[in-house]
Amino acid sequence: MFRTVIVSIAICGLWGCAAHKPASLTTPEYHEEEIIYRYQYAMTNPVQQDGMEFRDETLFCRVLPKELSIGLDIINVSEIPISIDWNQVRLIDADGTPHPVVHGMVLLRDLQRADVPTIIMPQGVLNESVAPTDYAYLDFSGWQQRPIFPKTADALDLQGQKFGVAVPVRIEGAVKNYLFEIEVTGVVKEVTIR
Repeated sequence: MFRTVIVSIAICGLWGCAAHKPASLTTPEYHEEEIIYRYQYAMTNPVQQDGMEFRDETLFCRVLPKELSIGLDIINVSEIPISIDWNQVRLIDADGTPHPVVHGMVLLRDLQRADVPTIIMPQGVLNESVAPTDYAYLDFSGWQQRPIFPKTADALDLQGQKFGVAVPVRIEGAVKNYLFEIEVTGVVKEVTIR
């Protein structure tokens, strides 16, 4: 009996106790491909340039396009306060249609409320993102937002298209209208493996 146990242990040690390898050892690895489209932009208004920044005697503005919004970094470079009335700001889509905007962290359910103007003190900085209010919609899973710059194959249709943000800036009682316009100069397809 003792000899049988020793032989059984030796056989299991040499060949293993399992008759077949587990499926996890023979199944090939699964990789999922994800296709994303990335954009290249250039500013076309108020100045035409490859960079996305503008500066004059009143403000410095950097335009940062994102999938769901357009970011605006604004610095007041003047010696007096300036203000932005968000009720007058418009995002202009590729068709040239102006849309009222939601900015910052405004809850989507509060879209219809009037916004108070933002005052930027001299040398003050404002970092905001704007998105068209009518791109937001309610479906069975809650509030959703249609992308401005989709990461799907629809991105290819936007090559050469122009988008803009019209920002009226109040300076000492007068309003100076800025149109920060960008053009989609390229769309690049990227494949990532996860």
